Amino acid sequence: AEPERFGPTWGGVRAWGGWIAAAVVALFMLTRGPVVTMPGAVPGDGLAPATVTAGLDLPASELLDRYIQTGRDEGRVVRADDPIVLDARPAANPDRLEVIVMRQIIERRYVDRAPQFSRNEFGHIEAREVPVESITRGRPAF
Repeated sequence: AEPERFGPTWGGVRAWGGWIAAAVVALFMLTRGPVVTMPGAVPGDGLAPATVTAGLDLPASELLDRYIQTGRDEGRVVRADDPIVLDARPAANPDRLEVIVMRQIIERRYVDRAPQFSRNEFGHIEAREVPVESITRGRPAF
């Protein structure tokens, strides 16, 4: 039997990296707001395209920090661990170091039903809804 590994692995990066990317995109959309464009709108008629750009001037790291803090305040973020260093190597600039880190964000969600994704025989991703009671702990459901 292979010994159990407790350190960070690339499998963990794949599992959590998508959630982190989704969190950043969600935060971006929440702070930026939707871009609304109405066909046939003429500037000045009250139907012109509207864009809300609040927060776009912030760096991604600050947007992520805001997402985590807002999530904590709302009770959605249960835990946000310190970054884990996965790799470090010299950068092009000899005075700098390129560091690859993983940030784990553990969130609370309330759902009535959930999609589960799988590949069909043609390799296409298909979603099917599964009852909440069939979701098991420790297994990705989304």
